[in-house]
Amino acid sequence: MNLVYMRGGPPAVQALLSESLDFIGTTMDLVVQTAAQGKQIIMVTSTSRLPFFALVTAPATAAQITSPRDLARRKVGVANLGATDHLLLQYVVKKHGADPQAVEYVALGPNLYQALLAGQVDAAMVQEPALTLTTERGGRLLVNFMSLKDAREQLGAAYQFMGLITRPDVIEKRLPTLQGLSRGLRRAAKFILDNPGERIVQAAPQELIAGGDLKLLGRILDGYKSDLYPVDGIIPDDAVQTVIEVQKSSGVVDPNKQFRLSDLFTNKYLTPLS
Repeated sequence: MNLVYMRGGPPAVQALLSESLDFIGTTMDLVVQTAAQGKQIIMVTSTSRLPFFALVTAPATAAQITSPRDLARRKVGVANLGATDHLLLQYVVKKHGADPQAVEYVALGPNLYQALLAGQVDAAMVQEPALTLTTERGGRLLVNFMSLKDAREQLGAAYQFMGLITRPDVIEKRLPTLQGLSRGLRRAAKFILDNPGERIVQAAPQELIAGGDLKLLGRILDGYKSDLYPVDGIIPDDAVQTVIEVQKSSGVVDPNKQFRLSDLFTNKYLTPLS
């Protein structure tokens, strides 16, 4: 078996559909968008039940922006337009009574943190450790989608994020491989949940933590891991339905489009961990 690094989820989905790959790890958002286009890929194991994003203000605007509704006529950074962070941002702005179209969305790629500190944007959808570093410098946390509590308050349920995804024909042809990959991913989740964050970070590839504070990263992981990582790999119906509703609300998917959840995911092939 070969591991192939893809630059983002969309190229991975295209490789899966073209049969260049048999399994990919990416988001439920892309499973839903693929189904909306009349094609089918299916998630078979959950590796994260929440998105790795939080909405935080710049330190300079923390006093003026106290809610997502205050983002109208403000510049807000996202990694990429049309990606999960952008869709969630639009959804939560609308939920809090503001017009998502009144927000100026700025695609900043991986440089969100520096742009936020420099005041180039008024708020941003960031990941960790940027969230912790920003709040330590005076930024205001508005919504933390990495918190199960916040996700339920803002979205109504968890938001099915990452998982193991394949094609229906692969399930038929390579079921033992699928189940082996699924067990391996769930064992990894169990390792994360059973061990302190600092040990987990030390086991990660150095290129992923270059320049990072191991103790800080470990402490951050300890704070989120029980919410983020499902050791059972189960994909909940309501968490997938939340993804669909966010996609429809943001206009990425036709609001009238009907989906069968069984076309998007299955828990049928989850076997007990040995």
